[in-house]
Amino acid sequence: MKKLPTVSVLLPVYNCGKYLKNSIDSVINQTHGDLEVLLIYDDSKDNTLEIIENYARVDDRVKIIHSDKSGITGALNKGLKVASGEYIARMDADDVSMPDRFEQQIGHLISTGADVCGCHFFIIDEKGGYIDAIILPCGKNDIFVEMASGVPFAHGSVIIRTEFVRKNKLFYGSDEFKYVEDYDFWVRMYDAGAKFTNLNKWLYMYRVHEKSLSRILHKKVLHDAVMVSNKYIRGHIEEINDLIVSNDFTFCSRRDEGTRSYIIFILIIFYFKVSLLRKLFFYSQKAVLYGFFKVLRYSKELTKIIALRRYYAILKLIHIKF
Repeated sequence: MKKLPTVSVLLPVYNCGKYLKNSIDSVINQTHGDLEVLLIYDDSKDNTLEIIENYARVDDRVKIIHSDKSGITGALNKGLKVASGEYIARMDADDVSMPDRFEQQIGHLISTGADVCGCHFFIIDEKGGYIDAIILPCGKNDIFVEMASGVPFAHGSVIIRTEFVRKNKLFYGSDEFKYVEDYDFWVRMYDAGAKFTNLNKWLYMYRVHEKSLSRILHKKVLHDAVMVSNKYIRGHIEEINDLIVSNDFTFCSRRDEGTRSYIIFILIIFYFKVSLLRKLFFYSQKAVLYGFFKVLRYSKELTKIIALRRYYAILKLIHIKF
């Protein structure tokens, strides 16, 4: 009987020939080599198919799975269904993993008992040049509050316990939030009881370029991200409020201050948590301005969402009364 791999790597591939070799090489050359690489292919117009077929011929860990033109969400879900490893590692076709990423993250999952593990990451340009180094929250409370603003991971950097996903029948995407399939997925995972962590190391390189999906679909991504954020805040409003009041966080970088300032403004303006105003005096002026202008940037979407929610609440009260 063939031994199952420890790690199943989900790597959707579509029109990504320019960066694909670097991405696949960074996976197959991991120090933790007990893995299967699931290249989930969608019909491409460049040399993507030729590249992945060459890898599949010389490395029996590499498997090509043909998608059904259902986009990245469908590709990821197909990968979740066929993955046979104890852990599922995400990887994006234009990004790069450090050689010991899987080894380090699996060790951290085992030592912490977490269900999902991410890491800090570098941002690189089209040519692989350094742009920035991003520090992500690592503590339980830090990650919980970060999720009120956005994704607490670089999506391609995570490793997930397969058992948790299967047990809770979790899949990517929904008709409601199809442009932020990752953010929606993490919120549903958290609500199912998942334990999140980030390893305090830089193990991933995230590439930005003009063909990045988030840039092409910016307005739709923004709308869905605000929708998921509001849904998350609404479901955990008192917990978020209490944590900000108690300041029970492991670490607070400038980025964390900015994120928390944004959340405080949201809670004050849309949920009337006026007592939180005094917390802003403990943050830097730059962080407070960042939070304020981020609310302004998202205000159109937020206002529509909150107004609609209140409208339905009023209709419900009228229905109960009459």
